[in-house]
This record gives sequence, C-alpha cells and structure tokens, in this order.
Amino acid sequence: MAKEGTRFTSFYAQTVCGPSRTALMRACYPLRVGTSRNSGNPHPVVHQEEVTIAELLKGAGYTSAAFGKWDLAGHSQTKYQPELLPTRQSFDYFFGAPTSNDSIVHLLRNDKVVEKNAKMEGLMRRFTDEAIGFIRRSKDRPFFVYLAQSMPHIKLAVSPQFRGKPEGGI
Repeated sequence: MAKEGTRFTSFYAQTVCGPSRTALMRACYPLRVGTSRNSGNPHPVVHQEEVTIAELLKGAGYTSAAFGKWDLAGHSQTKYQPELLPTRQSFDYFFGAPTSNDSIVHLLRNDKVVEKNAKMEGLMRRFTDEAIGFIRRSKDRPFFVYLAQSMPHIKLAVSPQFRGKPEGGI
C-alpha cells in the first residue's frame, strides 16, 4: 500500500496531541485554528469554517474515514460540538470516540453514540479492525484513512492477548 500511495515521513508535533492533530487536519499552525473560547487550551475546538484534509481529498474523488479519538470538537465524551465531528467535516465515515480516554469512552459510529463506557482494553483492536475493514471496502478507489489510537493517554489498558508483554507491564 505504501508503494502505491503517499507516505508522510516528516512529522512535527506539539507537546500535546490536540494541536498536532489540529495542524494535520487543517494544514495550519496548531493554535491558529482554535476558536476564541479556547485560547491557549491544549484541546482545540477548531473553526468550523476551516477546510479539512478530508474536504480537500473529497474534491479529488477520495472517500475518507476517521477512526479512534477525535478530540477536535470539545474535550468531553458528552459535551462536544456535533457540528465539528468528522462526518460533519467531510469525512464519509467515523468510528471512534469524541475525545481521548481520560476516564471513560463513549463510541460513536458516524455521529451517533453506539456504546457507552466501552472497555478500554479492546479499543486499539476495534479501531484498527474498523480501519482495515474500510481499507478493504475502499481498495478499488482512492481513499484516506485517519487512525488516531487512544492509548497514548491515561487511562491505559491492554488486550488480554498482550497482558504481561512486555515484562515491564503497561
């Protein structure tokens, strides 16, 4: 897949993931796209008017999907701005959480909550499996996948098959 597609090999990150993901989605300096309500907040709520990478690619005939944590519509599992969810920002499909897994995770499919208080230990596998399914369904046309795993955040969890590996623990 990498041979036939575009590979991004240089990355520039902020000290907090939200601004980095905002920069990737909007191709802007991270805090340039924040609204006046979140000045200096590491969890951006982006301008709805900003163009996303999915919007640009849609114009070129791509289908796109976002998987995992979104965290660009407000840093809350329940009090986010629906108009800033991926499917309202030109993504064709979304399976993930509105924000990071700080304490609980509610899963959304597109913009509907499909599961409250999802088990943390299965999230990475579920997000990955959904992304693989999308890739398989989209293999005959141009597609873009955005996969943001939630496990860099605390609350950490591990799937049963990986429990005890490595020996150092989670």
